Amino acid sequence: KGYFLWSLLDGFEPIGGYTTSFGLYYVDLDDKQLKRYPKLSAHWYSNFLKGRTIKPDEINEVVNEIFVSSTSKASDQ
Repeated sequence: KGYFLWSLLDGFEPIGGYTTSFGLYYVDLDDKQLKRYPKLSAHWYSNFLKGRTIKPDEINEVVNEIFVSSTSKASDQ
């Protein structure tokens, strides 16, 4: 079982030539492997599905955690 998140805005991506991304993940179109990187909204949605909430005063902490995690993954490659 799983979730598939789709929004009305996702339908506008092809119309705009994929220059604007509305999804939960950023896709690096310059990479041959089309690497995907989660946006802040992906982390929020994941926590939402797990029943967790992020309080407004915790946002900076979460953003820093995501940034450190993504930069360490990029440096490993």
